[in-house]
Amino acid sequence: QIVGELQAEKTHTEHLLETTKAECAAQLKEMDTQINQMNDKQNEGARIESEASAVKSDASGSITSIESEGRKILHEWDLIKKDCEKQIKQLRNNVCGTKKLKQEVITIEAKQRGG
Repeated sequence: QIVGELQAEKTHTEHLLETTKAECAAQLKEMDTQINQMNDKQNEGARIESEASAVKSDASGSITSIESEGRKILHEWDLIKKDCEKQIKQLRNNVCGTKKLKQEVITIEAKQRGG
């Protein structure tokens, strides 16, 4: 009878061991799945970070280019403005000179009529 009980205990223990092995195997499989999912998410995060870095780099390059173009336009505008101011001054001088000439002509004509 003791041998029968020991045999039954052995069978029960073997069954528990097989059940535990199966549960451990299932848990390991689940953990492997979770690890793979985390690795996929990490890789996706790295890809997104890389793309964002490239976009940032492109944007920085564009900003630098726009700033450079803006400075160039401002410089050209400053030169045009100075040239316009110079031409306006010359026109003023021409207009004033013309008025003086007209006045002199009027004065000479008046002298000629009166003289």
